[in-house]
Amino acid sequence: MAYIDKINPNLLQGRMVVTPKGIVLKDPSAPRVKEPLQNRYRNLIDYIDTDLFPKDYVEAVMAAYEQIKAVSAFGQVGAYNKILASHPEHREPLARWLAYDLYGLLPSPPKLYWSNYDLLNHHYRKMLDDAMKAAKDDKVSDLTISVEASIVASFFIYLQQNKVKVIGDLTEKIVQNYPSHRHCGPNIVYRIGLFLKRLASKTQDPVLLSKCIFFPREKMMRKVYDAFTRDDRTTLEEFLLDDNCPLSKRDRAITTLMFYTGMRSKDVRNLHLDSIDWGRRSIRFKQGKTGVEVLLPLRPVVGNYIYDYIKEERPKCDSPLCFLSLQNRYGQYNPVSIGNVINQVYHAAGIRKGDARKGTHLLRHSLADEMMNSGSDITIVAKMLGHLHPNTTLGYLSSNIEQLRSCALSIEKYPVKHKLYCNE
Repeated sequence: MAYIDKINPNLLQGRMVVTPKGIVLKDPSAPRVKEPLQNRYRNLIDYIDTDLFPKDYVEAVMAAYEQIKAVSAFGQVGAYNKILASHPEHREPLARWLAYDLYGLLPSPPKLYWSNYDLLNHHYRKMLDDAMKAAKDDKVSDLTISVEASIVASFFIYLQQNKVKVIGDLTEKIVQNYPSHRHCGPNIVYRIGLFLKRLASKTQDPVLLSKCIFFPREKMMRKVYDAFTRDDRTTLEEFLLDDNCPLSKRDRAITTLMFYTGMRSKDVRNLHLDSIDWGRRSIRFKQGKTGVEVLLPLRPVVGNYIYDYIKEERPKCDSPLCFLSLQNRYGQYNPVSIGNVINQVYHAAGIRKGDARKGTHLLRHSLADEMMNSGSDITIVAKMLGHLHPNTTLGYLSSNIEQLRSCALSIEKYPVKHKLYCNE
């Protein structure tokens, strides 16, 4: 069994391989849910019929179920694959249904990543298994490992197609040709190298170490993040603190929390009531992306808005989550869609109009810029954001326009002749 099964037992990627030819179970002997799908299919539909999933995805899932019901494919992998052969456009919804049918796994918003693992020879399979274990030991998140392993598996398939059966036969020319072959950017090659370097660092294999020099040492491209302007941040802060703010107590508490702490949307969505220490005015939680425990200060304004929401607006229920959807579906309150909340707040505050970039991560970048502009040390900013290394924080600050402007020199200070800039 692939090591990925041990890493991601509760993700679809850890239970099955989805290929153009069909769905293959990684461990056919794994325990299955005994209750028939017919008796519980509504649970999955109700679960995805929220703001977390786009409407077209919900419609595709419901259409896939009608096909499953029409041929009584319940619990039969072969029957699912027959449907898939006739309706390849429903590949992902069918895989989701099969995962729920057999194992009771509800879908998660992250994209389904294909795996070429079963097409690899023994040498590359073992390398991939060992590299995933090395990443796990380095506390890389399970989802990141799954994504990177999928990317590396595709690279290994490319090597096999070029008659490179073992890593010792790899040449620099083959690595250089990979982006044009796969129509991918240089950052993909960087991530492949990063994945293999973890393994090389752990095993100190001289052959693998010698091949790692063929891969970029750092990212070749950096995205320019369309961060908040100072006016955006000022406008949003004034909007949130206004006594006549039109937002619901929940939406106001969520936005203020992210605005002043830079928490990721996933961590806000999964925040538990007992994560808030009112006496010590702090919030302690484990980051979903890195698994690192973070302790953040709870500002009075943030604490007050969260308290108002819990006491006056939060549904009375047994859920341990702090923020909940206001809709009760069959006696259960789902977690709230943080992304939709934040985008609606932008609209209500009159910022980020038109095609301007929106989303929750803007608040995280904005806090990093604000702290650096206020003179905070980068190690403090990294600790606030929960980064494992300050180098990660540098990526957040690479497009800080205000700091770049402070480094620029005016050309007017230099006696440059006019003819240098004209065709005379």
